[in-house]
Amino acid sequence: MTIASIPLQPQQRHSQTFSSQAIPSGGRKTNPLLYVIIALLALIAGGGLIALLIFGRSSPTSNQLANVAANNQPDSARQKQDLQNQQAELDRERQRLEDERKKLESQKTKAVETTAPSVDSAARINFRRGSVQETITGVVARSKSYVLKAKAGQSLSATVTSNGCVVFNTASNSMNFITANGDNWITVVNNCGAQAPFNLTVYIH
Repeated sequence: MTIASIPLQPQQRHSQTFSSQAIPSGGRKTNPLLYVIIALLALIAGGGLIALLIFGRSSPTSNQLANVAANNQPDSARQKQDLQNQQAELDRERQRLEDERKKLESQKTKAVETTAPSVDSAARINFRRGSVQETITGVVARSKSYVLKAKAGQSLSATVTSNGCVVFNTASNSMNFITANGDNWITVVNNCGAQAPFNLTVYIH
């Protein structure tokens, strides 16, 4: 029995064709322009991030300046209001002091009413024409002064009589002195607690 031989050449061609189709695509070369584009995109992204950081830091400074300017306006208004309040307070104090001054002035000028003045007002002694002696009758509370006009170098003598209460300011019932040119003064004093009557006699020559 004769076995026919089988030709193998077509099978070898088929396997070669299959092997050529199974070549992987990863062996292909990548285009360099793709790397350039990726690098540019990364550079743009980095620049945007840096700009964001810079503007993010500078913006609070601008906000702070705006806040300071806004806060300064109320402070200025508050200071102005405080000054106005202080001025009003000074005006009120000045008015109060003025009222006190007027009150004191009115109290000074107001007449003081007394039933018995402690010091009587002075009285002038006028001699009658051709007379060198004059007698005065009066009442004194504490003291009373008399004034008379005379020439320089004249001799004046005076006596006071009373219930024992009234004397001259020299503590005596009589006095003598040489007159000066013009007014000369005589004062009587009451040593008792109540008003006392007296008689004063003045002689001049």
